[in-house]
Amino acid sequence: MEADRVGLELTALAGYKPDALADFYDRITNNQGKTGTWFTDLFGVTTKSSKRLREMEKTLRQFPAGCAQTASRVLRSSMRGNRRSW
Repeated sequence: MEADRVGLELTALAGYKPDALADFYDRITNNQGKTGTWFTDLFGVTTKSSKRLREMEKTLRQFPAGCAQTASRVLRSSMRGNRRSW
């Protein structure tokens, strides 16, 4: 989902670990880490929240390693007036 992707990116830009957002979503939906498989999708038994969590995890795998630390440094320097391009 686009909103989840943007939320993950904003979480990283704020200097927080973006995977914490996916963990939080997992806890509030009581998924217990279940994301479903192609087999459960085939039979229509994967819940919407499980599919959403799977997409969040898929998006997180596309993030560069250590993105929370990098984003935090960029954000702090931009607040000081030192603009950097992405």
